[in-house]
Amino acid sequence: MRGGGGGSALTLTASGDDLAAGVYYVSVTESGKSESARLALTVDPYVAPGQSFPPLISPPAATVPKISPTQKSVSFTLTSSSTGIWNVYDVETGGAPLTNVSAVFEDSVLTLTASGDDLVAGVYYVSVTENEKSESARLGLTVGSYVAPGQSATPSINPGADTVAKTAATQQSVSFVLTSSNTGVWNVYDVETGGAPLTTISAVFAGSTLTLTASGGDLSAATYYVSVTESGKSESVRLGLTVGPYAAPVSATPTIDAAASTVAKTSPTQKSVSFTLTSSNMGVWNVYDAETGGAPLSNVSAVFEDSVLTLTASGDDLAAATYYVSVTESGKSESARLGLT
Repeated sequence: MRGGGGGSALTLTASGDDLAAGVYYVSVTESGKSESARLALTVDPYVAPGQSFPPLISPPAATVPKISPTQKSVSFTLTSSSTGIWNVYDVETGGAPLTNVSAVFEDSVLTLTASGDDLVAGVYYVSVTENEKSESARLGLTVGSYVAPGQSATPSINPGADTVAKTAATQQSVSFVLTSSNTGVWNVYDVETGGAPLTTISAVFAGSTLTLTASGGDLSAATYYVSVTESGKSESVRLGLTVGPYAAPVSATPTIDAAASTVAKTSPTQKSVSFTLTSSNMGVWNVYDAETGGAPLSNVSAVFEDSVLTLTASGDDLAAATYYVSVTESGKSESARLGLT
């Protein structure tokens, strides 16, 4: 930008707490004029003192499909130039470097090579360790599946986005955000290869979202395999998508002041004992004789009213002991247990 006097500063600010590293494109619309062309500005990732600068790549170049069914190497063009020791991983953080895939960097090109005859399609994470520095953050690179001539392109998705949990016990549809844009006829299978398309589950792709929908009232938690057949082409390789089971919210754990968690009986034979809780939990109460596991006691009940929880024996006397109580609130799973003596 130009400004009066010297140069002017343009500040990019995130609405949240962090401005993600990446390439941003800025434009300006001057008074009475149409919008300008855009200027690319790159925000580099944070590099800790003594850490190697991470490898960088333009997002579209981070995915390279194989050009033959069996292919030993795939190359990527980076936008950074890093000299050092390269490692390849199958996870974004943690884990150990792969021993069956190597990375060689030369003249802006990073080449991944399998020790065997074929580099498996998937996401690989590369790092570099420059001389006298610690290892860099990792860059994700995707080796795409081979697409035969005349075959539809394989749908793709970011790692981790291929599993979506149901948000209700009964849910007819679940959606996934793909990284590819495929227009055609979609099929859903319950096997990775072979078999026939499912007649009870459909797939609809709009924008970047693929939605699986059951013809009945509920989409079962399972792994489904989707393919697309583009106009004039054969069916694609299938992409696995997992619908995770519904996990009900957990009921809040009952609480009590430590000093109030022990109440002495006031007579040798006493059917009920009451405790004053510091929480207010409405739901179904259970009483156990163990902190975890086991079954609810059938001879001791718990009733909660106005902050007071009362334990009552089905017989004439509530035995002196430690009891563990839980509550199951409406629409939620059972809480952790609270010990009362």
